[in-house]
Amino acid sequence: MPKMKTNRAAAKRFRTTASGKIRRNKAYARHILTTKTTKQKRGLRSKSLVNAANVKSVKRLLPYLGSWAGQQNRLGGASRCASPAESRPRSVTRNT
Repeated sequence: MPKMKTNRAAAKRFRTTASGKIRRNKAYARHILTTKTTKQKRGLRSKSLVNAANVKSVKRLLPYLGSWAGQQNRLGGASRCASPAESRPRSVTRNT
């Protein structure tokens, strides 16, 4: 069976939380901001969860969304090394 394709537009807009829920950005925060109050704009900066009615369609667009997050947690994530110097291979010197 062929691999399923991820919708790249959706991949840039959605992330998963640690518990597996889908997060999204709020709309109406791009332009015509002078008519919105500071309180409204502050509220638009925060993330929101995808509504339960839309979760199924988002998961269809992103078939590997949940599986990749779980894989990274099991592997220890990207911050495994304390510093970039530790990630470089050491040079080996031989006495011949």
